[in-house]
Amino acid sequence: MSWREDITAHLPPPPPEDERQADLRRDIVDELDDHLSCAMQRELRKTDDEHIARRAVLARFGSVKRIACRLWFDAMKETIMNQRIAMISNAVLAAACIAVCVIAFLALRQNNRIAETLVAKIETMGGRQEAAAASSVWADAKIRVLRGSPDGEPAERLSVTLEGEMFNPGTRDEVVERTDDNGVASFGLVRPGRYRLWIREPDVLWNHRDLLLFPGAHEPEPIVWPNTPITPASVSFAVEMPQYLWEQIGYVHCRFEALVDDLQEFEGTWQRSPTDLLLTPEGGVWIFTAEEFERVWENLPDDQVRLNQSALHLRDQLMMNAALQYRLERVSVLLPVADAEEPGVFAQFDWSDAQKLQSTPRQLRTRPIREPEPIIDKIYHVESDQENVWRIEMPEWLIEALELWFAAENETSESES
Repeated sequence: MSWREDITAHLPPPPPEDERQADLRRDIVDELDDHLSCAMQRELRKTDDEHIARRAVLARFGSVKRIACRLWFDAMKETIMNQRIAMISNAVLAAACIAVCVIAFLALRQNNRIAETLVAKIETMGGRQEAAAASSVWADAKIRVLRGSPDGEPAERLSVTLEGEMFNPGTRDEVVERTDDNGVASFGLVRPGRYRLWIREPDVLWNHRDLLLFPGAHEPEPIVWPNTPITPASVSFAVEMPQYLWEQIGYVHCRFEALVDDLQEFEGTWQRSPTDLLLTPEGGVWIFTAEEFERVWENLPDDQVRLNQSALHLRDQLMMNAALQYRLERVSVLLPVADAEEPGVFAQFDWSDAQKLQSTPRQLRTRPIREPEPIIDKIYHVESDQENVWRIEMPEWLIEALELWFAAENETSESES
């Protein structure tokens, strides 16, 4: 093996991307090979035996491996030290980061313990809300509703809305709560002052009145609600109308009103909540409340409406209150609009449309129709222990007006064709 091969075998290989170490390696090999070759030439002049000359050169210079590694380390000392310093610095920074995270975690846990201790202390002192309500700044807004009399049973599950400057002056806030098992709707701490109070019993009654709230915690004066116990019972519907008319209409729209005892003895402004139904030829029924009305029913010009039919969940029956009687106030018909630009558009045909037909000249009518009545005024009862079927008898004036309407439509279509 030549000196160059021997030196190269003992030097560490340079990284592929490091040109500086590759150049250093070549310089060490060239310089050390030059010195050893010169010494070898001098020893060969003294003896012709190459092995003896090689041993003499190694005895003079020492191990080729040791010399090559020494030269490489002397040249790379600064780089190696910088790398070690960087490694130690990174380790110190990593340890510092871990220490900071541990300290932050311990501090957060300590803060949580302090907060829990404070909350427990406040609860033992009576609670933050009660302490603040006892002050002269806030009012503890609690509404208590009883049925029938000031000594009556709690009115549960009523919707109570408080409207007024609840938190900031000049703002109008509105919060809705429901009465609990004790008939109490609690709104928490609000600013003292005058408020508007709305109380609703779904599909039965609603009441509104003004309310003064004073600072501090006070036992709320009970509001007396009519004694209308809730006794649910199922009701199905059957509309009595000629089949040939059913084939040309979309829905029958009925409005019922719950009959409650005289409300004059009770405080506030009262109004009965109507129950609106859409009935189909197959006897299906869909009931919508005031909250659902705007979502599924849109009034359009020319007495037309747009129904969001994807939101209509038709049922065979619905639940009504057996403790009440219901009055059928109004009946109208929804007629599909054939030339509408989008589906779900209907024309509402009721007593006002019948009045218009009744007032047309006699020569333009095929036959006379009866005087339409805006109010149906028929009473329906609910029995809790039997099946209830409410039969909706279509008024004769409405049937006659529909027949006249469809006859006029057919004549217009034939004349245009």
